[in-house]
Amino acid sequence: MALTKITGQGLGTLKTLAGSTTFNIDSAGHVTKPLQPSFQVHPASNQTNIAATTWTVVVFGTERYDTNNDFASNTFTAPVAGKYLFTVNLDMRDMDDDVAAFYWVFNTSNKIYYAVNDISDVADTDLSSKSHHLSVVADMDASDTCDVKIWHNGSTNMDVHTDSWWSGALLG
Repeated sequence: MALTKITGQGLGTLKTLAGSTTFNIDSAGHVTKPLQPSFQVHPASNQTNIAATTWTVVVFGTERYDTNNDFASNTFTAPVAGKYLFTVNLDMRDMDDDVAAFYWVFNTSNKIYYAVNDISDVADTDLSSKSHHLSVVADMDASDTCDVKIWHNGSTNMDVHTDSWWSGALLG
């Protein structure tokens, strides 16, 4: 991608030869990069009856935004190498109080980032709703992928509610 020169006095815009703005500096010194990879997604519908003792990919069917179309089929694909910030909130429903292990992970090409919760330690009865959070700065190479997976060992199925979300952005 060839770039043109920065223009303006005290202000600047860097563009590709095709005319896409890659970098802006406004009069207050704020820097924006409109093509910086970033996304936020959430389920289009509840993902119900998630079976126990099986790794399940969380289905994120609605894109709130996806700056370079790097998110598809529940997977983010890094367009360039760098450090990516991922954060997820899973609104789990109908969790049994006998769940001794509930895992939720960022499954990247380079590493799996785990979080775990023992529901039996926090609930005397089944939980109608419980949120689970995870954030990580992940090192990714170009074309590496990331998805969100869950696993539990309860005696019944559980659900991922539409109030869940996942976002990511290239930090640099």
